[in-house]
Order: sequence, then C-alpha cells, then structure tokens
Amino acid sequence: MRSLRREMQVARSGMLRTIAFTALACGGWSFVSAQDALQSVVVRSKTAESAPINAGLDNGMGVIHLEPLPGSIERPVITAMIVSKDGRFIAAAGDDHAIRLVSLQDRRVMSVWTGHVDWVRSIAFSDDGQRIASCANDGSIRIWDTQSMKQLHDARVPHALNALTFTDANTVYAVGFSNNIYRLDLGTNLISIDHSSDCSDLRAIVLSPNRKHLAYAGRDGILRVQLFGADAKTAWASSPVHFNRVRSIQFSDDSSTITTVGEDRRIVHFDVETKGVVGQTEVKGGKLMGLIPLAPDQFAVAGADNTIRIVGWNDSIPQTKLVGHDGSVCVLQRTDKFLISAGFDTTIRIWDLERARTERDRDGRYLHPVAAQFEDAAASTPSSFVSTPIQ
Repeated sequence: MRSLRREMQVARSGMLRTIAFTALACGGWSFVSAQDALQSVVVRSKTAESAPINAGLDNGMGVIHLEPLPGSIERPVITAMIVSKDGRFIAAAGDDHAIRLVSLQDRRVMSVWTGHVDWVRSIAFSDDGQRIASCANDGSIRIWDTQSMKQLHDARVPHALNALTFTDANTVYAVGFSNNIYRLDLGTNLISIDHSSDCSDLRAIVLSPNRKHLAYAGRDGILRVQLFGADAKTAWASSPVHFNRVRSIQFSDDSSTITTVGEDRRIVHFDVETKGVVGQTEVKGGKLMGLIPLAPDQFAVAGADNTIRIVGWNDSIPQTKLVGHDGSVCVLQRTDKFLISAGFDTTIRIWDLERARTERDRDGRYLHPVAAQFEDAAASTPSSFVSTPIQ
C-alpha cells in the first residue's frame, strides 16, 4: 500500500518522525522538529508541475498528481481539497504544507503557495472565486488572492485548526481542537472568538446555502446548529448524531437538511425545521471521513478502507462502489458531472458518475479506468507551471 511505502521512505529522518506521520494520518497527534519547520518554508516553485494522465476531463479517466516541491522527491499525501464554484479549478494541499491551484481542464498548476509549516487541514473558495482560505495544524488561517497569486492575510490561534468556511467575502469562520468558533475579519485581519461550544474538540463547520444556519460538530458526536448572525451564543439546535468523532458536515442545496458522517461508520440526516434526525445508516467498511451530496437522496461517502460508496437516503447496501485509491480517501468534491476524490495515496481521482453507473459490475463495483499500479507509467507527460490569474 502506497501510504506504507511512504512511511518507509521517510524513515531516514528518524523513527520518531515516522510514528508522528502515522498518527497524524489517523487523525491523531503530531510533532514537528525545528528542522522540519524550517525546511517547510519554501519559495514558490518556478518549475512546479502537474502530471496529467489525460489531456482533458471529458473521458472521466483523470488522475492528477501533485508533483514534489523543489528539493523533495516524494509526491505529497493530499490532506485538503476544494473545487471552485464554477468547477474550473481545484485547490489542493499536501503533507508538504503547500497549496496548489490546479486547472481542471488541462491539469496545469496555476500557482503554488507556501507558508504553512504543518499539515493543511481545510481549504475554501470565496463565492466569487477571488480568494482562497486555508487553515492548518500550525494554528494559522491564511488568505490567498487568485488574481495576484499572493498571500493577503495570516492570522493565528494557539492550537491546530481543522476546518473553515467563508461566511461572506470578508469573513471566515474556523474550528479545530478546541471548543471555540473563531471569526476572522479580513478587513482588519483580526481574529476573535465568535462563541464557544460544549464540545472540547470541534472538527467540522459549514454555513447553509441560504446563510441562515451555521452547523458544527466534533469529537463528542453532537451536531450543533447556530442561527447565523444571531446574538445568542448557545446552539439553536443540537442532536447526538454520532457515537464517535464527526468528520464531515454538508447541507442540502435547499438548506433543509444537514448530513453528517463520522468515525462510527454512519451517515446521518438531520432536518433543520424539526430539529431532529430523519434518517441514518451504518455503512460497512472503514471509518468515514469524506462526504458530498450528489442529489437530494444520493450521497458519496469515503474513508479509511480506500473505497468510495454511492448510497441512497437510507441504503444499507451501496448503489455503487468506486475502487481505485490505495490509501484512505479523506476528501470528496464534485462538479456538475464528475466526482473528485483525494487522499493518502497521493492521487486526485476524477470519476465519471454516469459511466460508473452504467459500467459497474453485478456487485456494484466500478474500477477506475486508470488503475493504481499503472498510473505512474502513464503519467509521463507533465504540464508546465504557470503563474496566471484566474479569468
């Protein structure tokens, strides 16, 4: 398995570093040496490359690799990813602490941003696509401009951060490893505690599409919903939706339902109006980490067993299993036609969902057209780095 191969290759830096990497990949603790921290502050690469398997997206067979930073030989494990609202760009971060802006059409790396000195845990696009926000285990929230390709803001808290979301063009909310919900004002670059939660270790936060509710959850498995913009500092609604840590939260497009996944291998649906659970299913396999709605009654989930499952509202048996990753799948995104997945095997995979539906086998399995054992040989024509504003 590629994640094990990677651990063996970094062993030359010492057994302690390997143990830290393993624990962090499982969502646990980490520590970074002074040498590692210094080495992680890298000037933007002038030769950074992405290695496309295919020229375009139309065939749905894409695999994208994030090429190593200068001086490195290892492709980064992917720890965070987001797709722009228009579906044209991916922002992805790796365990090398760098963020890459990639064109989905031709797989060019538009920019490589460095500055974080620990694993980047979450990335978000602003609604207009002009800015990208990132947060990391180093406790910083950084804002990047997609026109000038420069860093605009750097605000810090005294502990790791795990998730963030834009609430408007000038405001970012973030949580992670504490009970605080932080608010960053981009106009002043001041970060403050907006309010606090009963959960001592929040891991996920999201704003509803209609901008009325802010939902967050973490280690205690309780989903909390706040009336966004209200003066009250206590949750408007709360529900114990999981037995273990909640990993991902998503609102439905109409903001009526919140769906969550967690380490108890369950997918849970919460109705905002009635403030109650309206559906839940245990998904056989590994701990769930990634979640993305595909339709009002269809969801993609993924996690520690390397498999992506397409499930219905209360399906105990997946409609389709997407097979191709050989490491934990920690993040899922989508465009109008494609599902995009990434994780610890260092690949971003693009799935044509209609093709998967029609070509799956009798057991519902669909194997990615570019199998893991052949992808390195196929990725022989890297594209060149360009520093170009998003048009």
